Amino acid sequence: MPAEFATCPLCLSTREPRLEPDKTWLCGFRGAAELVSCVDCSLVYLRAYEQDAIETRSEDYVRAKIVDSCDQFAEQDELFTRRLAWAKARVRGRRVLDIGCGNGAFLLAAREAGWQPCGLDDSDTARELLMRVGIDVVVADTAEFLRQHPASFDLIHMNHSLEHIPQASETVIAARAALAPGGLLYVEVPNEFDNLVYRALALIGRKHARGSIFGRSRPQSQPSPHLYFFNKQSLARLAERAGFASFEVHARRREPFELNAAEVAAGVSALLGAGPFLTFTAQAAPA
Repeated sequence: MPAEFATCPLCLSTREPRLEPDKTWLCGFRGAAELVSCVDCSLVYLRAYEQDAIETRSEDYVRAKIVDSCDQFAEQDELFTRRLAWAKARVRGRRVLDIGCGNGAFLLAAREAGWQPCGLDDSDTARELLMRVGIDVVVADTAEFLRQHPASFDLIHMNHSLEHIPQASETVIAARAALAPGGLLYVEVPNEFDNLVYRALALIGRKHARGSIFGRSRPQSQPSPHLYFFNKQSLARLAERAGFASFEVHARRREPFELNAAEVAAGVSALLGAGPFLTFTAQAAPA
């Protein structure tokens, strides 16, 4: 992977990106690694880093995260069951690919709902875990796998995985070609720097290199595993570059809802179009 992008990795703009020292600091990046934002599409991305600078991308870290997430199965099952029902009403086939399948909660829910599930991951942990329950997981380069399977899936699902993939734009472009006619792409990513809470804190003076007493006042103990930090504008630009004529981008709150201050704030943020998560859905043209 190149140490520095000569152009924006999403819109390919050659204009000099804007430095984001506050975001870099808050995400725990140090040394040469820095976050910048594209002045054309507004994507925030990690620039000028070596692979070993991303401490949380090791197999041990991935394995620990997958094991920890198994405690969230009930919550995830409820969310994914609703998501699959929404997709089922919009596509004819039942072939589903989950990219970055992790603990397999989505694929298990898909199989239960009558889909033909397949997983794609860059971790052997996911494959080993799901092999035990009879679900196939391919460990391969994401974009290359998609290019090798044109018009093969009725639903391609990515839940908090796109922001981890070095070739994120190429992955979405390849996903469009891998969709069967009328197929759906469903992507969810965190809305880390365009949510209502971050906007409000920025207005009261939080945006500077050393943080402040408002919001998170210390950087993460480990560098963020994310390479890209999307907002609604950059996701829409990505959909256009991939060639989708029909797509939607929305902010949403965490589900299922819990009655506490953080969840209430997230719910209000979502109603105002600046919730903690962003969903990007796109549909391929019918035959």
